Amino acid sequence: MLKALYQTFLQERRFLKNCSPMTLRSYGQAWDSFEAVLLPVKKTEEVRAAVKAGVVEMMSTGKLQPSSINVYLRAMNAFIRWGSLEEHFKPPIKSVPLLKTPTKVIPTLNETQVQNIVQFKPKWRKERRVHAMSMLVLDTGLRLNECLQLEVRDIDLENFLVTVQKGKGDKQRKVPISGVGRKVLYRYINQGGELLPIQDVLLVERPWPLAALNRQPFDLDVALEKFNVVTPGEERVQPSDVNVHA
Repeated sequence: MLKALYQTFLQERRFLKNCSPMTLRSYGQAWDSFEAVLLPVKKTEEVRAAVKAGVVEMMSTGKLQPSSINVYLRAMNAFIRWGSLEEHFKPPIKSVPLLKTPTKVIPTLNETQVQNIVQFKPKWRKERRVHAMSMLVLDTGLRLNECLQLEVRDIDLENFLVTVQKGKGDKQRKVPISGVGRKVLYRYINQGGELLPIQDVLLVERPWPLAALNRQPFDLDVALEKFNVVTPGEERVQPSDVNVHA
């Protein structure tokens, strides 16, 4: 019963809520994690207890961190809320509380580290590409996967804008760039006086295999060391809201 209902939930999330493939994949993984405790359920009043039992089981095995379990639990709670709202669950079911997780302060870049990135002078094509990627992340706050999907035509140098075609939830948006960021992108797009074709992916060369795409986060990590932002083996930092225009 619940498995078929969960498939209906996924279909509505896909076609009515326009959830991204990544979100749908996470929902699918959540079901896989709770399937063993949910399949025997026959009555509505047993659903919440089964989900809680699944959480206890995952915690007892020690294979997943509480933060990871919470990812699956959020998906189950979304399913429970949907089922209650659509009156599949009568009476309605309360969501299961998330596990408590420690709050960690994410290390950020200081002014010197930001300037190391801004003032870096790339010599080779790969260095120019990774520097442009780093500046986009620093200047606009784009997610890395959003940067990797940008095409040259998405960069409006005249109006200092970047168009993200597929952001979170497959939503399109425009993001402003600074004068410093524009200068880096201009030099990258006009490499050696040869303008990149507008249909080309901006930061990944074509033809590009999946392995090349998956390598970009590693390239960015290596670049952070070259920019003197981190030392080898040091915990990676995230761009802060430090003013890059200074």
